[in-house]
Amino acid sequence: MKKLLVLSVLCITLLATSYTNGKVYAAIEESVAGISTVLDRVDPIEVKSAFNIVKWTTARVNLRKEASMNSDIIITLDKRTKVEVRKTSDKWTEVSCGDVIGFVYSDYLTDKEFRPLEFTDKEIDLLAKIVWLESRGESDQGSAGVVIVVLNRIASKAFSDTMLEVLSDKGEFSTWKLLDTAKPTEREYEIIEEVLHGDYDGLLTDDTVYFSTEPRNNNITAHIGGHYFCAD
Repeated sequence: MKKLLVLSVLCITLLATSYTNGKVYAAIEESVAGISTVLDRVDPIEVKSAFNIVKWTTARVNLRKEASMNSDIIITLDKRTKVEVRKTSDKWTEVSCGDVIGFVYSDYLTDKEFRPLEFTDKEIDLLAKIVWLESRGESDQGSAGVVIVVLNRIASKAFSDTMLEVLSDKGEFSTWKLLDTAKPTEREYEIIEEVLHGDYDGLLTDDTVYFSTEPRNNNITAHIGGHYFCAD
């Protein structure tokens, strides 16, 4: 009796499927067509934006309206500026920086993550005092080298993350204890600003995190005036 019941159900199912076969296929085709219609309506830029690649500028670089050196400059991006890649070619990359979209020469972009270097007036005052204490009598390049070492330390994962911590770390800057005696001039502040704006790019490598009157190790990256600058 159970077998007959199962067979009856099976037969009814087959008949129903056979009867509605055309409708089933029609429904499937309609669904596929519907999916195609939806996909056709999707803005390709919106799809691409979900996979944006983040890069950082390696120097001060112009963001231009078109992919050409002759194109108008929209804004100038500082070194370490974070941008999102929209599309790229051999020489130019279209990027967005906030609400601004333009083209950057591809050689000035890197995948290496940079921490943003933004400081308060109080932090700049601390740095100016250390630069004055450490580089009195040195050339502008020598003072800039001291600034770069401090900034490299802040950017490095091997050192502390803030200006105050880096300058006051025990055993690092011996002049920290003389901070109250420092009398920085306008030139120290100008050099700090110039370094932050990229005017001394290339003076030292990004891994230069030490300076002293004698070489600290064999990884000397520059010898400027009375200081040897070294990488770790």
